[in-house]
Amino acid sequence: NACTVDSCSNGQCLITPKICDDGNLNTTDTCNMATGCIFTCITGTTCNDGNLCTINDQCSNSQCTGTTKTCNDQNSETTDTCNLITGECTFTPFTCPSGSSCNDGNLCTINDQCSNNQCKGTTKTCNDQNSQTVDTCNASTGECTFTVPATTCTISNPSVCNDGEPCTVDDCVAGACRHQPKFCDDNNACTLDSCSNGQCLATPKICDDGNLNTTDTCNMATGCVFTCIEGTSCDDGELCTLEDKCAYITNNVFQCIGGKSKCNDGDANTFDTCNRNTGECTFAPVVCPGSSLCDDKNLCTLNDKCLLNECKGTKKTCDDGNSTTIDTCNPTTGECTNTQIRQGSNKNCMVANSAADCNDSNPCTLDTCQAGICFYDARHNSSCDDGNPCTTAETCFITQCTGTPKVCDDQKTNTTDSCNATTGECVFTPIVCQEGGSCNDDNLCTVNDLCSNSQCAGTPKVCDDQNANTADSCNATNGECIFTPIVCQEGGPCDDSNPCTINDLCSNSLCAGIPKICDDENLNTRDECNQSTGECLNTPINTTGNTSNNNSACLNNCSKPNGRCNKRTNTCICKKGFTGDNCAQKECPKNCSGTGKCENKTGRCLCNPGFTGKDCSIQATVCTNAVNCSKQQLCEKGKCLPISKNKETCINSSECTSRALCDAGYCVDNLSFAIKCLNSSTCKQVEICDKGFCVVPPNLSKELLCLTSDDCSEDEICDKKFCVLPP
Repeated sequence: NACTVDSCSNGQCLITPKICDDGNLNTTDTCNMATGCIFTCITGTTCNDGNLCTINDQCSNSQCTGTTKTCNDQNSETTDTCNLITGECTFTPFTCPSGSSCNDGNLCTINDQCSNNQCKGTTKTCNDQNSQTVDTCNASTGECTFTVPATTCTISNPSVCNDGEPCTVDDCVAGACRHQPKFCDDNNACTLDSCSNGQCLATPKICDDGNLNTTDTCNMATGCVFTCIEGTSCDDGELCTLEDKCAYITNNVFQCIGGKSKCNDGDANTFDTCNRNTGECTFAPVVCPGSSLCDDKNLCTLNDKCLLNECKGTKKTCDDGNSTTIDTCNPTTGECTNTQIRQGSNKNCMVANSAADCNDSNPCTLDTCQAGICFYDARHNSSCDDGNPCTTAETCFITQCTGTPKVCDDQKTNTTDSCNATTGECVFTPIVCQEGGSCNDDNLCTVNDLCSNSQCAGTPKVCDDQNANTADSCNATNGECIFTPIVCQEGGPCDDSNPCTINDLCSNSLCAGIPKICDDENLNTRDECNQSTGECLNTPINTTGNTSNNNSACLNNCSKPNGRCNKRTNTCICKKGFTGDNCAQKECPKNCSGTGKCENKTGRCLCNPGFTGKDCSIQATVCTNAVNCSKQQLCEKGKCLPISKNKETCINSSECTSRALCDAGYCVDNLSFAIKCLNSSTCKQVEICDKGFCVVPPNLSKELLCLTSDDCSEDEICDKKFCVLPP
């Protein structure tokens, strides 16, 4: 009885009625002896249907239902949906923008163009001006065919066109019979639709991702869904977390969550960080303990506190409430200065000739003549030219024209970087290294860098996986070795790197050979090939006490029924799908295509990073930010997509919504795929850390450079010369 709580006391079973009360006045609480407590909503009351994409939830006929939330950005070039996890509307740009050229894959159409996110073309015209022929287009070649019909028909007598095939639709067109396949579609993404004997068949789709830690289901609208099982181990894709587990989020949504930080040395005197690109730990001495008071040595800040091992303060306010003054703080003294915008003079002038009489040759003053006296108004925050080609983004500070020093940095440690004061061009002067001494040639694919003839050079890094079927190279960006599978020439000789095969040939882009025969025709030896050397091994078998049942000589009786024992050689012959000396191990699909590791216990592939699919043959195309995409694309939800016409621009993430990041100067929805960071030192050289995520900075022409956090807004910090939001 599911409506009682059963226990034992002094050897007697006690049965206590179960109390069913969910504390909700809008439900009727009952108990079912088979299933337990039931909480049924009361018709006409408000309720919660557990769906964030519905509003105005009401109980009707004891069922809680809501009205579907409307998501419409009035943009015909986006797909508008509601996120079931957050309840927020998402507007995904079309992958096929209207008006752009495309290819609909139909050779019998021309002038293919995108419309409503679909690629469509105009039907190719095939007309030989002969009424006695049937004019059609060959779908395989795109060529026109003009056929004299064997059977003539009329619309009033289409029965002559019956081809006897129940899965075709027969009709008469232009005096000729036409036979089209019967269209079968039950609008269910969980079935495979086909026609048999004139009847449409819907075969259930098999959803299996080969992962024991996921629940595989199917959604009739979208297809297969693979959900991680709560409490099982998983991979959250983060190099800086350990002991990842699947956890319940909300509304039956499960997600892989990192268990604990990888980098924690247990020392309170170090500031521990993790590089999210490489997973490397850094344990820096604590310079500024978190939240403690400190001194940032800036007299124009107040309430200095430690933030991310750095001392920062709040900007001092120097506003005197007077709109006719420019209010600034002197960083040397900490005193406020309130300068009058208008400065008078004793210089006389004529209103008609004010431009000449009052010109002080200062681009940061507005010179006027009033009542015969020259006045000079400060052009504070206006753009100007300080005449220095080595500064950029010049602006007027009260009446002084100042610019930001031009950044000349070639990202090389063996050059001195400077700006030519005459031309404004960057100059990168090689640093003469010490002969025979160690140095850095700024090439991640070299080792043991040494100075020779005033030039720094290293020995090329050796990348060799001892596999003849891969092209071995070094990634110049991160210095890591890359082993790319070599696609062999169909039918040609190759090397499958297996010494126990001969006559290796290429078939279906895979290299494979014939197993080497090591049979010495001796029934009292076990014959096998050494997988390391390729030599044949003929090991004597201890036949003492053997009976007529030679199967006992095979290891574990070949894990019957996985295989059978060859009585002559005393070796196992495994059935398809099994392998190993005793046929106990399972084979993996296509041996994981060379881009994954076979887990023989389950027969499932563990794919290398960047590959997916049951046989690891599908190359993943996931991006973390705009660095991974082309110039005309942005990284949205882990995918490279074209930049839409009305895409919102930004300077940093403070100008985007809480669910968006500022990447390459545009607000993008990519929180789930972007790499987390504490500051820009944990990001790539071309990235900055904004809002706690590695993103691509906006174009430098937007005057974004800062020298200190004083140049930024109150809630921003200066990191890598950009004003950004702290994590």
